[in-house]
This record gives sequence, structure tokens and C-alpha cells, in this order.
Amino acid sequence: MGEEFANGINARFFETSAKDDINVNEVFKHMLCEIKKFVDWIGDNAGIIIKQSKVKGTKNFMHLIDKRQ
Repeated sequence: MGEEFANGINARFFETSAKDDINVNEVFKHMLCEIKKFVDWIGDNAGIIIKQSKVKGTKNFMHLIDKRQ
């Protein structure tokens, strides 16, 4: 997901700069949309990510996620 996020920003930047000689507002709007999608994806998948991780102390975080939902 992180690589897809970065590639989306890069593609949009080059597409915008080629058309409009770098329309900075459009690039930043797109970046914010991509950041929001990425943050939403993390929020939707946080429980799965933490459950699958082998990080010591994972159980300490599970009660926070369960309460949030």
C-alpha cells in the first residue's frame, strides 16, 4: 500500500507538471486525497496488522483497537 501511495503521488505530479507547468495546488490536493486514503486503509486494517505482527507486547494494544470499533 505504501508503494502504491508513493507511485500515485509521483504519477500525478508528473502528469500535472507536464500539462500545467506545475500546478502546485492540484498536486497538493491529490497528495492530500492519497494521504487520506492511506490513513483510512491503515485504520481499517490496524487490527489485522497488529494481530499478524510478531511484535512483543502486541496484546497491550488489542484492547485499544477493540474499544475503538
